[in-house]
Amino acid sequence: MKRFKTISTTFIVVIAVIFSCNVYYLISLYNSIRTDVERDVMTALADADIDDLMYRAGRAQALASNVQMQEDIEEYNAPRKAEASTYKDENGQLISVRTEADGTVIEERAMLSENSSYSNQMVDAMSRQFHAIMDRYIPYDMEVMDSVLYKRLSNRFIYPDFLCVEVVNSNDSVICGNPKFNGESGLDSFSFNINPDEGIYYKAYMTPLTRHILSQMFGIIITVFLLMVAFSLAFWYLFRTVSRLRTIEEMKDDFVSNMTHELKTPIAIAYSANDALLNYDTTNDPDKKTKYLTIANKQLKRLGELVENILAMSMERRKAMKLRPEDIPLREFIEEIAAAQRMRGDKDITINVNMYLTFEKGPG
Repeated sequence: MKRFKTISTTFIVVIAVIFSCNVYYLISLYNSIRTDVERDVMTALADADIDDLMYRAGRAQALASNVQMQEDIEEYNAPRKAEASTYKDENGQLISVRTEADGTVIEERAMLSENSSYSNQMVDAMSRQFHAIMDRYIPYDMEVMDSVLYKRLSNRFIYPDFLCVEVVNSNDSVICGNPKFNGESGLDSFSFNINPDEGIYYKAYMTPLTRHILSQMFGIIITVFLLMVAFSLAFWYLFRTVSRLRTIEEMKDDFVSNMTHELKTPIAIAYSANDALLNYDTTNDPDKKTKYLTIANKQLKRLGELVENILAMSMERRKAMKLRPEDIPLREFIEEIAAAQRMRGDKDITINVNMYLTFEKGPG
């Protein structure tokens, strides 16, 4: 039994370790998927920004008759007499040095970086230049931005129940609010810089991504859960079966011990009766002879009944054993046991049998 407990404890510890590893890897998978989804959201936000710029450019064409706007644009895009050069610093970052017409030297970090795609950087730089020009003349339309962002997210199979975009500055102060947003908490937020010179951002609020991520992990979560349930049920059934077998084994040992004692008793008494008949002159005492033979006969009969009971229990081991209560004459039964024990002893034994009847008053 001690060995069984040791093996069972070891098996439980192994299952616990496996379950802990599964939980750890599920958490790691969740974090990995969340990183990918957040990257998709930022990419969708960048694409939606370009879409919104195209819508605003269309609106700008409708306002092309505004002479003041055209003059401002021409003034903004007027060529300047300046010289520029570029070099790399010790970290490999491109540094742009621009010398203005008045001799002022301006040193800036270049927008392009060798660590990412030049095409992506080019699109990013162009969108920021568009913002630097267009934000001064064409107002933001948050309804359009919400619409194009939701479309871009849908293309990536992300369907938030709530989505809105606002324009904020670097201090998180709202520049252009969204009537859909009432400041509710518990939403995921993402910021996208559209004008780094002035510190202007698009800030998107949406339903937490947890449900979307868990929906992607649903299959593996259910599989791991069912596997652990199957492991637990199998172990519980095995433990229960082994425990029952152990109980049956103990009952068997007790049965054999008790049955051995029960078999010895009638054998010893019958042996004593036969020994008395052989060693004593019973020819002149027919009553004593009859008494000994009767005792031996009853004990042999009892021995036969015990054997039959054992055989019956062996044949009916798969069925529930039913007890059949019977009425017996108690005094005769006790006298018979006392007489058998008197004969069984090596010395003369005196056994007195006294019967007392008691009555208990029942309810009512």
